[in-house]
Amino acid sequence: MQVILPGSNIGIVGGGQLGKMMTLAAKAMGYSVIILDEQESGPAIEVADSHIVASFKDETGYKALENKVDVLTYEFENIDNLAILKDMDYLYIPQGNETLRITQDRLVKKMLF
Repeated sequence: MQVILPGSNIGIVGGGQLGKMMTLAAKAMGYSVIILDEQESGPAIEVADSHIVASFKDETGYKALENKVDVLTYEFENIDNLAILKDMDYLYIPQGNETLRITQDRLVKKMLF
């Protein structure tokens, strides 16, 4: 497990309500947060330090986020698993992509649970 110290930049894919709650908690602990979302505005974007507007299927958006953050997380499963897998080569992603792979496949998810 890698330790991410306060002052580091956290990237969150998704700018919804869960992203907002993560952002507020992170900022209270001294982290900076950058959101990647398809929308210009949203709950997390309103409280984040900055944001990138790009499709969740656009590898360019992930690359732009990757270049600005020390750690990456995501708030839901409707994102590009292959882009996350590629980011894992360069960036710490605590939950990895296995959870994402499982939640994106309804049959696998039902069999697991």
